[in-house]
Amino acid sequence: LVPGLLFTNAMRDIIYGDTNSGVNRIVQVLLIAMAIALGTAAGWGVTAGIWLHTETTQTIVYSWPVQCIVCLLGCVGFGILFNVHSLGLPLCAIGGCLTWLIYLVAFKFTQNIYVANFWATAFAAAYSEILARIRKYPALSYLVVSLFPLLPGAGIYYTMGYALRGNVNLAVHKGLETAAVAGVMAVGILLVSTATRALNIWYAQRKKA
Repeated sequence: LVPGLLFTNAMRDIIYGDTNSGVNRIVQVLLIAMAIALGTAAGWGVTAGIWLHTETTQTIVYSWPVQCIVCLLGCVGFGILFNVHSLGLPLCAIGGCLTWLIYLVAFKFTQNIYVANFWATAFAAAYSEILARIRKYPALSYLVVSLFPLLPGAGIYYTMGYALRGNVNLAVHKGLETAAVAGVMAVGILLVSTATRALNIWYAQRKKA
């Protein structure tokens, strides 16, 4: 339910110069995130009297292979949701798995979530463009599923969750971080797509010559 893809598309529209569409999408994102946060808070409120606690402070860090396997399975489900058929489904899932692996490697070397998201997004966009030309399918389907592990939906949810609890500082920090991640992802997509168009134009002109 988290509107990560919608938020990334909003940042992409704003970067493209389509401000009205971008702002409209951001409003939708905020309303959806608020509804999710309110629904979660209501569920916690109902169960608090039964379980006596609603959340844990323990953080579990899973190994890289486990994370990649979970990304692979999640991307399969996301591909089914977007009606991806036949060989395209495993290719999209593999793209999502590799995208997350690129993110983990980039983050390990840079310790910067923005740099890691940029390189992972650039890889996903390049992977989508390559597969689109090999298989003669639109690149968007490959791109959406391959980007699934990076979508900043959780950041939007936590932003609204902190705001509902009255923790304004954490809400602002998480909101700015989420917006920056979405912006970096949009820039990565735009750079690869622009480079691909430039290469296509150069190749077409050279072929005519």
